[in-house]
Amino acid sequence: MRRDEVLHVARAAARIAGVTNVVIVGSQAVLGTYREEELPSEALASVEADVLVLHDIEGTAAQAISGAIGQMSMFHRENNYYADGVELDELAFPDGWEGRLLHLVADQGGEIEIRAFFPEVHDLCAAKLGAGRPHDRVFVQALYTHRRDDGTRLLDHERLAAAANRLPLHPPGVRDRAVGLVAALRRGADIRLVNPPT
Repeated sequence: MRRDEVLHVARAAARIAGVTNVVIVGSQAVLGTYREEELPSEALASVEADVLVLHDIEGTAAQAISGAIGQMSMFHRENNYYADGVELDELAFPDGWEGRLLHLVADQGGEIEIRAFFPEVHDLCAAKLGAGRPHDRVFVQALYTHRRDDGTRLLDHERLAAAANRLPLHPPGVRDRAVGLVAALRRGADIRLVNPPT
């Protein structure tokens, strides 16, 4: 996806949910920190933007978003990308992540400003490593090894390790898995090929 596409999803999701703020929490949340031209292709491969509405206690906003602009919807067919509404209890982010959210204005038209919030990139990657799924490991490996034209990394190892250590202890294994995979990255291992610690 591109940043403008993620913001398009955010606008649509906010209107469906009747809110002014949404949080993008999946891999495409990286576009809140970096523009697509700064990122490796593996980080942009997904055509799905995971959207969270904070305080969606009953999950009704998540269901409405997935139903209206989710996979196989008219929105998906017209744009070739889609939203997946998610609930907060489905996520395992580092402690304090909400206080580190970044935001972009998704829509300034009309009287109401719609804002899209994004996890800080190290929080995002720690959460991905905690999940440990193959596509999450591909995503983080690509970001970790990619270098800008000036040779600097997109991810700082110490900040990633600190974020991994702030992951919750429940569900069991999330923090240990992330900490183990960060250690593997430091050793130079290709975590795409490593079975994540449990």
